[in-house]
Amino acid sequence: MRKIFIILVLGFFPGTVLTANAHPVAFKGSTSLMSSNEDRRNEILLSYSLTSSFSAGGFYLQEETRRAAFARTNFLLKRWNNEDSQGNIYLGVGVGAGENKSNLVTSPSETEFASLAALDADWESRKFYVATHYSRYLISNDRDLWDEKKLRLGVAPYLAEFNEINTWFILQFSQNSNDDIQTTQLLRLFYRNTLFEIGAQIGGGWA
Repeated sequence: MRKIFIILVLGFFPGTVLTANAHPVAFKGSTSLMSSNEDRRNEILLSYSLTSSFSAGGFYLQEETRRAAFARTNFLLKRWNNEDSQGNIYLGVGVGAGENKSNLVTSPSETEFASLAALDADWESRKFYVATHYSRYLISNDRDLWDEKKLRLGVAPYLAEFNEINTWFILQFSQNSNDDIQTTQLLRLFYRNTLFEIGAQIGGGWA
């Protein structure tokens, strides 16, 4: 019955894309792959957890006019383990190289020093989910500085065990620098150690 429910729900998300996400720090010795693909933005993070509170890896970001690659480290600053819920706070920092292609008409694109800082916090029970994200990026040419903010609210339509498909309905509010706030509806599917999300922006676009 739950598999039928999931298939029916997926039918209401036409023109969408799948993304795979994971916490930037997991258990010691684990490898995490996070990929996010939107209509104007793509990113991928590959990290290896040296301890249960520290991981290192690489991060790549591509937008319409920018692209950058970073060596990135991630820290678990705080974790709350309750009887039926868990909360986490993560810090990510990275340095690398990037380019801003917005001025290609007047000047060639040059690779410059790039840096990032990111802060993530989440809390979830078997029924509810809340997450926030803030990241700040710099490409040194022309002092190209921008940030990204996200807030997510989710609810599970049914309760499932770890070895079953867990489903979440998520509403996401996001903003890049001073752009308009984008609202995205997402369906999250979690099975064992794999997590996928599929969604579409309200008013157009996919996420």
